[in-house]
Amino acid sequence: LTEDERLAVDTLDKAEIDLVRVVKLFEKVEVEASFSELSSLDGGLDGINGGLYISPYPPSVSKSLSEISHTLDALCSKVDSIPAPTPELKTRRRSVAVRATDIMKNVDVVVNKVLTAKKRERESKDRREAL
Repeated sequence: LTEDERLAVDTLDKAEIDLVRVVKLFEKVEVEASFSELSSLDGGLDGINGGLYISPYPPSVSKSLSEISHTLDALCSKVDSIPAPTPELKTRRRSVAVRATDIMKNVDVVVNKVLTAKKRERESKDRREAL
């Protein structure tokens, strides 16, 4: 193997291990987020607490999602920057990038749910303070 090929193989090996770790972490976060939604009485507490909506998602969900996003961004940057001198390495690099993108799409879905809940909570507090 040439130096470029060795570098590409090492980087892709590490990226694939990181992807497995990120998928496992994301699965845990998804379960935590789903459990939080289910246990929060219809996704919030509108009718209780004088109409105040409270986001069902604990801060740990946001923190984990942020960590996952940063990890995926760093992984994609690293994988994009390595040379892939052979067709096999080009295919493998593309495969890692596609898997990372797919994971990011799933992460974005949960991030949007969390952000929507936080926005609703903020608006609810603002309405309540305005009264």
